[in-house]
Amino acid sequence: MSQGGDFMSQMFQRVAVILVLAGCTFDDTFSSCPFSSAMRETCGADEAADYSCVVRNHPQCSQDICLSWKGGESVCTLTCSPGAAGSCPSGSTCTAYSGAAVAEAGAEYFCVQNADLERTAFITTIPGS
Repeated sequence: MSQGGDFMSQMFQRVAVILVLAGCTFDDTFSSCPFSSAMRETCGADEAADYSCVVRNHPQCSQDICLSWKGGESVCTLTCSPGAAGSCPSGSTCTAYSGAAVAEAGAEYFCVQNADLERTAFITTIPGS
């Protein structure tokens, strides 16, 4: 009977671990998502420029959006709604982005890390729109 009890205990532990892991989601917001040469070329910026660029359908971002804000590191981000509480993670702000591709439709909004908001020079484009 003790062997059966040990087996059941081990099975219960394994099922518990699987259920815990299945309930976890990976949050890659602000994780690095490097731009390929083609992505940089599509953004239309040279290596030395401080530019902002959004790449949609980036293979390393679970939300499909990779953003480089004014020459900063390109990171996975989220779309957001201005004024909506909790729309962006802590340490970031829902910020208007009005690249050439969305100029007619108006600005889109993305979560931008607060440290990146202090950057200056601003060139924008949204490849794949």
